[in-house]
Amino acid sequence: MSGGFARRWTATGAADEELPEPDAETVDDALLARLGDDVHEATRLALAWCTVDEWQPPALAVLCRSADVRRRHASALLPACRELAALERHDLKCLAHALAVLDDEPLVVLHRPTGTGFEVRIGGIGDNFQLHTLLAHVLIGGGHLPGTSPSADSVRLATDPEPARGRTGTVATRAFEFLAPDGERIWNEGLSDDIPVVEGRHLLLLDEPLYRRSWDADRFFPLLPGHGRTDPRPDYGRDAYLVRPHLARPRDPPAVLTRRPGPAPLRRPVPGAGCRVEGGGLDE
Repeated sequence: MSGGFARRWTATGAADEELPEPDAETVDDALLARLGDDVHEATRLALAWCTVDEWQPPALAVLCRSADVRRRHASALLPACRELAALERHDLKCLAHALAVLDDEPLVVLHRPTGTGFEVRIGGIGDNFQLHTLLAHVLIGGGHLPGTSPSADSVRLATDPEPARGRTGTVATRAFEFLAPDGERIWNEGLSDDIPVVEGRHLLLLDEPLYRRSWDADRFFPLLPGHGRTDPRPDYGRDAYLVRPHLARPRDPPAVLTRRPGPAPLRRPVPGAGCRVEGGGLDE
């Protein structure tokens, strides 16, 4: 409905005219008349445009508690959510994150330094910060890859069904460089759903981290615990994938990524700022 308001408004005005702010006090006879002759339909469109932000908290409360709801509705709601967010009149980042969560999804992980491969089945992960901790836990902590395992506290914050109350101050440290199959960097600020799909599976390359980075270990959605289980797959070795004609050998990281670390490690922004679901509501 909110998208319908935007399309109707744009179709009846100048090409460079901005959309109105989503404020119910701006809904008057002139605005409704612009939306068409059907007053009832025009009113529905206007109210949908003005109240969509109010529906985000209860929607998140449901989405963070039910993988079944996410699976049934994400394919229809996520494109509409992103289309509406692109208009830059509504902050729907939290809703888009929740709808994009992967559930019981196979992730092929190739570790470039060792040439080993794994299938990790993941679910309930709010962003790639949380995915980073989970992969370090199951691959390094599980003895499959060399490196330093994440702390028990950071693992608990990523996976424990019992949500943390408030900020914990726990810090997680990067163990890998995330890369797409073509060598482009995948940012921790992104989503697991952003990882490219190759032959029906999300495919992630891991490399040695180029510099130290740390972030707050609190997960994006406190009520949404992440999980993952791994299956070492010798047939998923690096060369087995890279000889495929559609999958280029990863490029060297861009020069900007080879910079030396600064005097202090980078810190993660407040996770889930403005959309931390607590007891059915949101912490602002």
